[in-house]
This record gives sequence, structure tokens and C-alpha cells, in this order.
Amino acid sequence: MKKQLWWIVLVPLLALCGAGGWLSWARSGPTARGPKQDPVVLLNRQHDNIGEHAADYYTRAYGILREAKDEFWDALDPWWADDVPLSAELMEWVEKKTDCVANVRQGSRCEDCRFTLQRSANGDVLQPELTEIKTLVRFFRLRARIAAERRDLIGFIDALRTMDGLARDVCAQPLLISDLVGIGCLWSAQEIVALPYTWPELSSADRQVYAHSILPLFEAPPGLEKALKEDFNELCWIYEMKRPRSFNSRLVFPSERIFGELDQALQPVRGHFELPVEEQMQRLGQLEKRLEAWSSGRRAKPVAEAGRLLVSIALVTWPKAIQQRGWLITFQRGNRTVAAIFAHADAVGQFPASLDDAIGDFVIDPFTSKPFIYRTTGDGFTLYSAGHDGDDDGGMHHPRFGEQHATTGEALPPDGDYVFWPLPEPQDGR
Repeated sequence: MKKQLWWIVLVPLLALCGAGGWLSWARSGPTARGPKQDPVVLLNRQHDNIGEHAADYYTRAYGILREAKDEFWDALDPWWADDVPLSAELMEWVEKKTDCVANVRQGSRCEDCRFTLQRSANGDVLQPELTEIKTLVRFFRLRARIAAERRDLIGFIDALRTMDGLARDVCAQPLLISDLVGIGCLWSAQEIVALPYTWPELSSADRQVYAHSILPLFEAPPGLEKALKEDFNELCWIYEMKRPRSFNSRLVFPSERIFGELDQALQPVRGHFELPVEEQMQRLGQLEKRLEAWSSGRRAKPVAEAGRLLVSIALVTWPKAIQQRGWLITFQRGNRTVAAIFAHADAVGQFPASLDDAIGDFVIDPFTSKPFIYRTTGDGFTLYSAGHDGDDDGGMHHPRFGEQHATTGEALPPDGDYVFWPLPEPQDGR
């Protein structure tokens, strides 16, 4: 009888020890803390951090929109590709942003603020203002093209500077989607920034004024470190909102352990940010393979396997973000080099024989870590980037440079150059 009682006690005890050991093993590993408060709530508290730079551009944008309805709407109308009028809703949106700026400058608050974000029922962030900002930036891009047709240098500069200022304001908001949209907006300004150099009537003095006026457009886009941190917090918060509330789930899959898997998976991305942009672009393929192996590999521990889905969601975005930022810096450097070449020609009387230190360190192509490819051609010159493969294809321009395949997300095209000068022929919708 005593022996039976002994086994009755021993078996549950051994089972309990085994379960405890398994649970301890299953829960072991890296841990990280998620946000203590909803990231959107934290963002909304940054209402008072509107910089004077951004505020000026919102105020200027509203003034130009009002002016557009009276002065050049007839000229703008044929350019509005989707046949969308300058809507009252867009005017109202910009007016509210202008009012918000005025309130902040006076030290007060407003209920309907551009920083106010909302969440949908399933926890995802809704940012309808991004649509308005993209429409607004597109409007200024069209306005710049109208100014270019009229050879209106002041109007062209004004449109570019306003578009660039608004886009940088978007970049300053830390949610990842904002950074991506902001970088895209900046890119649209870079595609037409060298256009005035094609105007034969532009004097050397005019070119000097123009080159000085567009210098702010060549400031590098913000790094992605802050966006990565906010993206981590956002994913952690959404996981907390959507995870099962059962005791077993919380016991076997503690949040800190799931977040630890995500934090560890993002370490290569953080390390990539520490590299110069040239190395970022050249090592991007290695980073993508490393992240793909991490997100697709099986995990021995259930908690690690459960965290793999969250990791996969995060990792699919970051190589594209790094790539897109690298493309923009390539455009900025190429266009700035064009401006420097014309400045050299105006000062010396001829185009430089080569790109040397007299031009500036911005002539470095992020795809090769070498100067852009430059050749003088009679009374002109050719300047281009070697592109993704790093090979000189003789200046064979690919108009879809920097775009991505809609399904695979791969860069299009993988080969070829991007020509900065002479200006490529504009493509439909570009």
C-alpha cells in the first residue's frame, strides 16, 4: 500500500518536473520589452513638435492652392492625368493644417490636428492624410512642369521647394509607412530638378541663382533608425491586441519572448544602417538572403516558431526601404553633380575634363562606390549611374530604373544605367 502511494506521489511529481523543465526550455531565449503605451498615442503627443520649416511649407502650400484656382487652373487642367479637379476637400485639408500650424505657433492646441492618428477595429493604423499629402505633392510636381513650360524659373523653384518641404515633413513622422511615402515624394522632385539646365535662354547668373536655391533638395533623406524602432513598437502593440487571451497562451508564449525573437531578427537590419550608403546598397543582397533564411527557417522551440510570423511581417519591408532610400540618394547626387558641372563650365568656360575633387564628394555612385560615369561629348557631356549591376552599359538608359515588380518586389530592371544628363525623354505618367 505504501509503495502504491509512493508511485501515486512520484509520477505526478516527475510529470510536473518534466513539464516545468520543458516550459523553461520552451520559454528560454532572447527577450525584449514592447511599448508600454500605444505608439499612436505617443505620436499624437508630439503635436507641439511642428518645426518652423514644415510649418512654413504648409502655410505656403495653402497660399499656392488658393492662387492656383484663379491664376493657372486652365493651364493645370490638361496635366491632371486622372481628371481630378482641385477638390474643395483638398483645399479644406490644407487649410486645417495651416490652422493647426497657427495654433501651435501661438502655444495653443486644436482638436482637428494633422498629427492625430486613428486605429481601425482590428488594431491597424489608419493614416488617411498620407493620401492627401501624395495628392498635394503631385499637384506641385505638375505646377513645376507648367512653370517649366513658361520658363518661369521663380515659379519652378517655388514649386520644387514647397514639394520637397512637405515631403520632408512626412519623412519626419516616425511610422514606417510615412518614411516610405515621404521618400517617394522626394524622389518625384528629383526627377525634374535638372530641367532648367535645358533652357537655352538661362544665363550663367540665372543658373547660379538656381543652383543656390535648390541646395536644400540635396540634403540626404533621414535615416531609417527611428522608423525601425517605431515599426518594432507598432508590431509589438498589434500582437498584444490580437493574441489569444487564454492562460495557456500567456504561459507558453510570453510576449517578451516573442518580442525577443523579433528584436534579434532585426539586429542585421540595425547593423546595416551603420554602414555608409554605398556599402548598404552593395551588401543589400547579402542582407536579403540573411533575413529570408531567418524568416523561412524552422524553429525548435514553439515560442520561437510562433514568433516567426511576426518576424516575417517585419523583415519583408526593410530591404525595400533601404533600397528606396539608396535610389533617392543616387538621384540627389546625380542631379547635384549636373548642377556642379554647369557651375564649373560657367566659371571656367568649358565643361570639366573629369569628375575630380574640384566638383565634390557627392559625385560618388552608391551602386559602385566610384564616381558617376562622365564623358564630354563635343559641346556637351554625358553623366550616368552604372545601376544595379555596377557595369557600364555605355549610357543605355532604363526609364524604369528604381521601380519594383508589382508581384515579386524585385528591382526593375536588374541591368542597365540611369542617365542624368542629357535628360532622358519623359515617360508616360512620369
